[in-house]
Amino acid sequence: MHITEPWILQEDNTIQVNVLKPHWKEFLQCHAFGKFQCSQCWHMWSPANVHILFHKHWSQRRCWGAVQMRTAFRQACRQCPDPQLEEPDFSQENMARILDNLVLKILQECYHVPVQPSHLVAVVVWRGRTIAPAVRAASSGYAESQGQPRRRLAQST
Repeated sequence: MHITEPWILQEDNTIQVNVLKPHWKEFLQCHAFGKFQCSQCWHMWSPANVHILFHKHWSQRRCWGAVQMRTAFRQACRQCPDPQLEEPDFSQENMARILDNLVLKILQECYHVPVQPSHLVAVVVWRGRTIAPAVRAASSGYAESQGQPRRRLAQST
């Protein structure tokens, strides 16, 4: 299917999980691989539970779409006594895979193109050198959006 309508992608650090404007749909990319580095002790970690939240809207009447994106919710270093919440970096390969999954969700939910779960691309572990972050999140809020107090998010080892 060839899509000719324009779609706008915007960073929006205010969107929340399960809090949608009327006629908007949500896609939460879970288990994306990012790399974190502590700004205090320089410790690095790469958890498999980085989240990227997308809210998307297709206006059939106006023939355009919009996507709001909140990249990964920040995480705290487990080696520092009073850690800062750090923002993740993503490899270009992983960002491409995440955006491929977003496009598949748009095709499925806005254009009614059949998409099988097997079509979604697995996001691979990043083992390369640091690349400038694709997008930064201004706040941590995933735990709060789930009705839990702010705390360190669980990390995979």
